[in-house]
Amino acid sequence: MECGDELRQFNIHVSLIEPGFVKTNFAGQRPAHPIEAYATARQAALQFTSTGIARGMPPGMVAQAILLAATTPNPRLRYRVGREVKLLIALKRLLPEPAFERMRRRIFKLDAASAPQSRRQAS
Repeated sequence: MECGDELRQFNIHVSLIEPGFVKTNFAGQRPAHPIEAYATARQAALQFTSTGIARGMPPGMVAQAILLAATTPNPRLRYRVGREVKLLIALKRLLPEPAFERMRRRIFKLDAASAPQSRRQAS
């Protein structure tokens, strides 16, 4: 069953808008009660996100995709907005899963963020 199939009988279409980074103030949001054990990983994720948002597309590009999906007689299921999202999806389709996962971990600096403090200091 495809997303939205149960709504088709009512002539309701479901579309997913999948944007990449958008210039917003979202990066300024912080958790109210952060868990200390995740501090290093959280800091790496926040740095990556802040950089992405600073270089992101204008919000109008996402608004255009929403408008297109809302006004098209037969909208697509997915509207991917932004080059990095389209590239990421293409790489996910082309690369073997372990290679894609290694690339994703390197981009998000997950291995460095999850390494024990003593191991990081030794490097």
